[in-house]
Amino acid sequence: MKKNINETLMGTSGMSSIEVANVTGKQHAHILRDIRNLLDQGVAASNFGLGSYMDANQQVRPCYNLTAKGCLILASGYNPILREKIINRLEELEKQRIAEEINPELSANKFINQYKKKGKSDRWIAARFEGIQKRHAFTDTLKDHGVHGYGYSLCTDAIYKPLFGKTAKGIREERNLTTNSNLRDSMSAVELGATMLAELLATERLEVEHAMGNRQCYTNTMIASKNVAKAIDNTRKGIL
Repeated sequence: MKKNINETLMGTSGMSSIEVANVTGKQHAHILRDIRNLLDQGVAASNFGLGSYMDANQQVRPCYNLTAKGCLILASGYNPILREKIINRLEELEKQRIAEEINPELSANKFINQYKKKGKSDRWIAARFEGIQKRHAFTDTLKDHGVHGYGYSLCTDAIYKPLFGKTAKGIREERNLTTNSNLRDSMSAVELGATMLAELLATERLEVEHAMGNRQCYTNTMIASKNVAKAIDNTRKGIL
């Protein structure tokens, strides 16, 4: 049986409103207007995640992150040529996703190229890439040990506070980061390495101590991160 377009693009992550503007040739302001009109009509907001980006003048501007379904809903109000352009782009993204699943190296290269365009060094990119794997292992362990709801934020702050002296919110404020920007993209390679080591040790400690629930996992994560912070401090002071 031939699949319809909705089924074919089910796994596609979608596009940002900026990319939709680029694909269709419409002004971004007009894309934003069209999305807001859809939302005013009662279309589910879950298809249009509100975000932000930095324009050429380094000013924070609003944008939307559309799901594949959101892209199709938006396209339904456009003429056939614009609809076709949006669908063609979604199909292209889906082909890329499938290719990356078959050959993970493609995904890794995409990751590397993305950060190289931002001027990041090979050393930084390596630390960022490995850190993502350790972060996933850490959050998976938290889930396995009964962490829920705000517990994830608590344990994340238990990593950050000993290393940086601030919670995630405090670091964002200090570095003038927007809510939607990735905090770890603002870190140096050394900061990424310290965070990764703290999460790695915390993961191990949670297993060894059989910690369960938000409070126990928070306490054990804090201990692991404090040990990393102490080791870094001692090294910088020439004690080790």
